[in-house]
Amino acid sequence: MKTVGLMTCYMDNFGACLQAYALQHTIEKMGLKCEIIKHTPIKNLKEFNIFTNLGRTAYHYLKGVSNLAYRYDNYRHPCFVSFRKQYLKFSKKNYLEEKDLFNDPPIYDYYVTGSDQIWNPNLYGGKLNLAYFLDFVPQDKPRIAYAPSIGVSSISNDCKTQMKGLLQKFSAVSVRESDGKKIVDDVLDCGCRVVLDPTLLLNRSEWQSLMSERLIKEDYIFLYLFSDREYIGNFVNYARDQLKMKVVTIPFNKREYNSDFIKIKKAGPLEFINLISNAKLVITDSFHATAFSINLHTPFYSLLRNTKNDQNNMNSRIYSILELIHLENRIIEEGNEYPENLLSDIDFETVDRYLINKRDEDIAFIKCSLGK
Repeated sequence: MKTVGLMTCYMDNFGACLQAYALQHTIEKMGLKCEIIKHTPIKNLKEFNIFTNLGRTAYHYLKGVSNLAYRYDNYRHPCFVSFRKQYLKFSKKNYLEEKDLFNDPPIYDYYVTGSDQIWNPNLYGGKLNLAYFLDFVPQDKPRIAYAPSIGVSSISNDCKTQMKGLLQKFSAVSVRESDGKKIVDDVLDCGCRVVLDPTLLLNRSEWQSLMSERLIKEDYIFLYLFSDREYIGNFVNYARDQLKMKVVTIPFNKREYNSDFIKIKKAGPLEFINLISNAKLVITDSFHATAFSINLHTPFYSLLRNTKNDQNNMNSRIYSILELIHLENRIIEEGNEYPENLLSDIDFETVDRYLINKRDEDIAFIKCSLGK
């Protein structure tokens, strides 16, 4: 059986763990053995050691959230550990540092990098992370990029120059967003294509098969929000007043920490999709919460975490997926009028047709890249 080494994110983040599972599972369904190469850069690592915790506690205190965020991270951490242990398959060796990958590279027949924001230089001090560009891979082995996200609409000229040399070694390149494709096309003519996030490679029934019974028995609005922007809070209040439902949140910002909403403390990846699947309405500024709302047929509204002038604007991720399935009307921008009927029907049958066609194309791309 041919083997695949997968470089991806799998830290304590719902989207990261779920996309890692989805891409590994998709590759395994092709009759290949796929292992996630165990390596997470410290800048992106949410493990619990004294240095990381002290830094994060100080950060949250300065942001006015005190140690609430740290406590919620502690509540969630065992759920992520359990999910990784049960659903993800890793390399035997743990590559703690980037240099370990270069000194003793793991050996596979194929190497895949993706998905999530592994190509975003802002996560690595304004530089590209060479590990996620598979620069440690032996020269004679195929390198495939599936749906990495650059995460921003522009990068520095130094990063572009470095990226060109790295991408020339790939046998197949794809990205998750149209802004990422523009950057790659500007760097190198390598036939880059825009593909689905791995979580959308699995259909609704595949995700539902992982869920247990619903966590909240009553009707509820589910919030998954990172931004404290005032207009987002105003829309949440409007939805609550209009629908007269309980509001459930996995809190990540000061507004939710201090709210009277139902707060889910012990939430891992499966609890996250359970809460989305069973909600009457999802309100989010997250790409993955948007993607799962689409895939699980839950009415939703996507709000924008960043203003247009933000240097690290990441709104393109949400625009890209909603443009693909013609649901741009589910975006609420600052200054927009609020919908009168918040639970207006989404034609998920039509949405599914778009997704199925695109899913088939992208799975065929992976198969071809892996010699299947």
